[in-house]
Amino acid sequence: MTNRFEEARNRIKEFEGLLWGDYKENAVVFCRAYLEFHLGHFKEALQLVNSLLQDYKDVYYALDGRTLLLRCYFKLMDYDQLQTQGESFRQFLRRLGGKEALSPSYLEAYSEFLKNISQLGKIMTGLPTKREEKMGRFVERLK
Repeated sequence: MTNRFEEARNRIKEFEGLLWGDYKENAVVFCRAYLEFHLGHFKEALQLVNSLLQDYKDVYYALDGRTLLLRCYFKLMDYDQLQTQGESFRQFLRRLGGKEALSPSYLEAYSEFLKNISQLGKIMTGLPTKREEKMGRFVERLK
């Protein structure tokens, strides 16, 4: 482990004692998950994110946790889970957007992330993307 990552791990431990309130556990778990992801420990990061998503105190931890979850599945090449969790995230965003609990710019950014990671997953598995499907239908109409 490089010094930067070791320093980050130490900072998380150091500041954990200084945090208080309802968000302490979420903050520590999210930071640990993010660190594990950047160390390449994707399964460990997944476990941490899943525990975070079971009991999040702030919607932004849930949103960023879900993006990290999808990134882990992509890195682990688990494209089935990527698609399943991506659809779950899409429904979560719809619920938040309908309640106006999320600003339109945040909603758009997370939706764009979902669209892009979904397309990457399809490309990696050889499934046609929406654009390719549209092109195929267009070509069929021309015949």
